[in-house]
Amino acid sequence: MPKGCDFSKEIVCPLMSRFNQFEITSPLRMPTQLQHFAILQIKLLREYGLLGRLKALVSRILKLSISFLNTRPTLKALILCSTEKIGAGDYIFELYERLSALTEPTLSQAENEQNLSYSQWSAKFDSPSAEILSELEATTDYSRTFIIARFEQASEQYAEELALRLVANVGQLWQAVFLFSAECKAGNTIQNILHRINADTRISFTLPKALPETEFIVFIEGGALPRPHALRIFTEALRLLPSATMAYSDEDQFNREEAPSNPWLKPQFSPLLARQGLLLGRMLAFRGGVKGSRALLRQLADINAEARAIAINYAIEMGEDRVLHIPHVLYHDALPARPFPIRVSLPEKLPFVSIIIPTRDRWDLLGPCLESIKRTEWPAERLEIIVIDNGSTDSICLTMLEKAADEQLIRVIRDDFGFNWSRLNNLATLNSRGSLLLFLNNDTKVLDELWLKKMAVHAFQPDTGAVGCKLLYPDGSVQHGGVITGIQHAAVHAHSHLDSSEGGYRDLAITTREVLAVTGACLAVTRENYEAVGGFNEGFQTVFNDIVFCLDLHTLGKRNVYVADPLLMHFESKSRGHDDTPEKLAHSQAEVQRVCRLHPKLMQSDPFYSPNLSNWTPYNLSLAPRRRVIWDYIRQQSDSIDC
Repeated sequence: MPKGCDFSKEIVCPLMSRFNQFEITSPLRMPTQLQHFAILQIKLLREYGLLGRLKALVSRILKLSISFLNTRPTLKALILCSTEKIGAGDYIFELYERLSALTEPTLSQAENEQNLSYSQWSAKFDSPSAEILSELEATTDYSRTFIIARFEQASEQYAEELALRLVANVGQLWQAVFLFSAECKAGNTIQNILHRINADTRISFTLPKALPETEFIVFIEGGALPRPHALRIFTEALRLLPSATMAYSDEDQFNREEAPSNPWLKPQFSPLLARQGLLLGRMLAFRGGVKGSRALLRQLADINAEARAIAINYAIEMGEDRVLHIPHVLYHDALPARPFPIRVSLPEKLPFVSIIIPTRDRWDLLGPCLESIKRTEWPAERLEIIVIDNGSTDSICLTMLEKAADEQLIRVIRDDFGFNWSRLNNLATLNSRGSLLLFLNNDTKVLDELWLKKMAVHAFQPDTGAVGCKLLYPDGSVQHGGVITGIQHAAVHAHSHLDSSEGGYRDLAITTREVLAVTGACLAVTRENYEAVGGFNEGFQTVFNDIVFCLDLHTLGKRNVYVADPLLMHFESKSRGHDDTPEKLAHSQAEVQRVCRLHPKLMQSDPFYSPNLSNWTPYNLSLAPRRRVIWDYIRQQSDSIDC
């Protein structure tokens, strides 16, 4: 599976090597049968008005215990690691979270997250206190760090402020060179900087003849304004993960008249976001002394070179498991991003495609679906449509299926067994010829004649797994914008009900990118990748079969992709119905449990969704970020040295 490093899951204390989350307040595992029993009894007691105070007392004791342990990571680690896999420690902490959910309704939690301002969130969850900053200064990192800051005409205005912020950074030894493009009025800027920093010799304005040997390289593009702890956290993060060769962090937007706003709380390494210039940002750290680092230093120091492209290419070359995401806002960005277009192409000879559509009766849905496919821009001789008929009895539907088959518009496969979405698609695939498989619901309608090309071009890229696209409701709002796992202990569609052209959080709804999963309502995958995971898991008959399929692909190291163009309309669940009855809801909940047993880590923590964002309401700020702050590691190491 892709291993883009993220402090929400990769860095662990030696005593906590079995655990992936740092704060006990985040969900650890799905509850055991014993937990279900205990929680049920508490709910029943509350409903009958008995022993309510006892529940509150237990919740209070657990809350105080967990708060105490969160301030003592070594003791917490000892308690957690004293049990195997799912033990007493996990049980207590999971039970506390469930108890808390009874005390504070989830709707209230969502409301609190909605009302939390970014300034409040940053102060509480993402800013070291003055005391901690003093400790960072007192434990200065003496490793050599060389900073390259580059400015163009638009960013020159921020050079002076950058110099002041570097001088104010704590706990790190560094040397910096400020480089200006030919369009800049560098003379005046340099004089102003020298005056403001009292000619601090750590900042120079010409490259040395021989570039220095350095343990760390920090690149700053004009417009990035680091926070006081930024340098120390960047270098400390690389030190904590020796396998990583570069690091990027979260960021927010800067305006001289207002407080920082609009945080970009980023995912783990996403090659598609990186290639578009939307991920890495204007401040990066690289490990020196490794293969390619000297050449990288020379390239970044070339004022005529495109620095962002250099950094992106270096990240792609290094590979996902050597690119580290630091889930802290370490700098403010004063300039708007300049995205790059994605450049991908189809094979010269278009592959043969099999479109597979399960159906039962409902020609009123299937007929318009097939009619819309006729407009697809794809050679007819390179395309087949297979309708897998799951026991239709409606005479109109049977007549129309026969007619379409006689006209060689479709091929019909009959299956009269009970409905099992996975089995139906697997059966149709066995009888298909395409090197690209396109699984499509019968309650969809093509909106863009280029839809198949726009999906196929990604499906045939190296390391790509499943490909989905933006699907719209009949009213034009978004039905599917990719899938996020870990939300409400399950999985949800991202960006639901946004207007089709609306960007959503940081424009992710209109950005083609990697996601953990896509819906099976319209899913493209190469036959090779389909066969690599053994097709769809037939144990999941109605729901979560597409999620399991995508998670299986991700586990093999494949990248699932969301195409941001609105390519189809989806009349969601028109044929099967919604999961809105008690029986269907219970079945869905049971299926969630099964998915979590198959993919516990991925269902708990989506690598393409920030640990700083809510796991209740998508893209809200989290009231309990699912990561440990890095300055705690520094303090812990300092305490160990003092001992």
